[in-house]
Amino acid sequence: MSAQTAPETSHHPTRASANRQAIFGSIAVVVGAAAAVQGAYGTAILVGGFGGLFAVLGVYTRRTGAAVQPLNKAVNLVSAGALVEAEALLDQVEAQHRIPYVLRAASTCRANIALRRGELEAALAHIDRAAEAPIGFPRQLQRTQVVHARGLRAFLRACTGDREGARADVERVRSAAEVSPEPLANAALAEVVMAERAGDHAALRELLAKHRRLLLEHTHPRERALVRAFQRMLKATTRSIYREGAPREVDARGQPSLVDWVAKIAPAAAPFVQAAPPAAGGMEGGAPDDAPIDPAAQAAAAERRKAPQTRTTPSGARVIFLWVLLIAMFMAIWQFLSPAQPGEEASASSNFLALLPLVVLGVGALGFVVRRIARSRSEARERAAIAAAQAASDTAEQRAARARQADLEARAAATASAFAPVKKKASGGGKTLVLWVLLILGFLAIWQFLSPDRPAGHAPPVSAPAVEETSAWITVIPSLFVLGVCTAFVAWAMWRSQKSTNALTAAMTRIALGDEAGGEQALVELAGRNEASTAASAHAQLAALAERRGDLAAALAHTNQGLAKLTTEQLRAAFSDLLVPALIAERAFVFAAAGNAADAAAEIEVLTQGYPSYATLAVARFRVALARKAREGDWAGAARVAAETGELAIGPRDELLADLARAAANAQGTSVAEVARLEEELRVDVEARRWIEAVAPGALEAFRRSHGAAEGVES
Repeated sequence: MSAQTAPETSHHPTRASANRQAIFGSIAVVVGAAAAVQGAYGTAILVGGFGGLFAVLGVYTRRTGAAVQPLNKAVNLVSAGALVEAEALLDQVEAQHRIPYVLRAASTCRANIALRRGELEAALAHIDRAAEAPIGFPRQLQRTQVVHARGLRAFLRACTGDREGARADVERVRSAAEVSPEPLANAALAEVVMAERAGDHAALRELLAKHRRLLLEHTHPRERALVRAFQRMLKATTRSIYREGAPREVDARGQPSLVDWVAKIAPAAAPFVQAAPPAAGGMEGGAPDDAPIDPAAQAAAAERRKAPQTRTTPSGARVIFLWVLLIAMFMAIWQFLSPAQPGEEASASSNFLALLPLVVLGVGALGFVVRRIARSRSEARERAAIAAAQAASDTAEQRAARARQADLEARAAATASAFAPVKKKASGGGKTLVLWVLLILGFLAIWQFLSPDRPAGHAPPVSAPAVEETSAWITVIPSLFVLGVCTAFVAWAMWRSQKSTNALTAAMTRIALGDEAGGEQALVELAGRNEASTAASAHAQLAALAERRGDLAAALAHTNQGLAKLTTEQLRAAFSDLLVPALIAERAFVFAAAGNAADAAAEIEVLTQGYPSYATLAVARFRVALARKAREGDWAGAARVAAETGELAIGPRDELLADLARAAANAQGTSVAEVARLEEELRVDVEARRWIEAVAPGALEAFRRSHGAAEGVES
């Protein structure tokens, strides 16, 4: 176990709600048990059953939240190059938590750490555990994890010479229903490595051309550097233009140099590696950004972070929950009004236990209403504070920034209207009225069936035990029916969620494989669904796609729509590990790329303070800092930010912008080979050039001035 002290992690946003669920569920179980003692078996089954479900769900949510926080932070540390600190957190996770999918993710993270160090055999041992461990609950998530593990194992097996094992993993990855772009990219990279090791340059050239998008878009920077080294190797007739990679010592963070790392995998490609200048830090928090935090912008960002207080159509789960409460109330009232046997008076304790569910529900409803009122008043005070802060700091520069922001928001709103799904006509109160009428008629029918035909003094000559037995079964059957319906609903909801997740993954995979139009159409359809998480995830992918095309207004529109889909604080807490911070990070980048530095800095501050364990926090901070400097035309500042790249898991366009910034700021220190590479990338990758023109309009002109670039890359 590592001697390094694990960094501290904050409590998961779902912790408070999980505690409330567990407490409420435990109280309901006690109430149900008390009702069973008094013979109110229907109430006992309904209240106790749902209470037990709430208690188990609360405990499970608390446990998983406590495990996911340090795990995500470890992933962020790996991305920032802090491998020892990441291992300390993984030690903590594995010692304190035995949740199967968390342990599988920890093994995959350890495999990535070993790979970063060039320890291929150790990486294989870790990834074998992740790929072969039994699949448990939740099955959908763990099947996806297994596909990712097999994709990484295919690459590792290819690197260690296990061709048969690598081919087997490649086939299993490509045939999996849960396949996504990242494991597909690793599978393609495994084939590339096997072709190069076999000396089959024709197959190598074909594979690099066939899987170019996958290999450049969905791999880590080290693997991407390997791919580019292969490309240069195939094109080179001489090595004179390329720098021979002299081996260097392992750096302070325990990682070999990029040249040494490539030499372990493909020695012939090592001389063709072009590594960026060594980074100064690789800090966990990302690249430093000297943008001032405007209080008004920060307050506005905090306000945007909150869930929109809009009235929405009740979900199926909420409707079923209300029905369960109504039935429980009816059964409690029936138990209170009905004596145990004809002619008997109910005892005080029996009456109290019968009414106890009603008391609990009433107190809970009152507390909910009070809490909503208090929250509304607090939000009103915060909005007033935002307005006051804006008025107090109303300088000409800030007015101009707000005008730019308003223009961007207006264009985003106009773009969003084109993607807005056609809303179904509201059903009004008709269906609700019918349901209430049926409910009342059902209650009256049950009451009539259970009520004695005669007054208590003229009871029919039926023995009391038979009446008790019949009455008991009649009160139990509705509870069992409700529990059965709810169980069926939960099973259906899980099936629908799995189907939607598969559809989302399939759409992302289609885009990664080149079918951008088909994948985008599928995402637009998913974004119009009523399932909040699916729709928000689809908008997140659409935002990334729009940003890649350089359409910043569309990207902002989709981030706003994605966050708007998560209409409650509970939903945002439930998806606070990846989805919500990813949308905030994308919005921050769009603000920076559009020239709204204050709003971008405020969004990043919200991300850093509100989601400190976000798995790609360092990447998000780096992207915003680089885009802000590039947008301002501060190439020296952009080069300083680029120097902090290290081996952050940034995309190829961010990598290209960082390289252009370094080249523009340091003409004398940029090699002829590097200038030629940048010119070629800008000519070949039209999409990347369009992105550069949108995010950093002056980058191409600055590069041309510094190096007299060819006509094909003039701005």
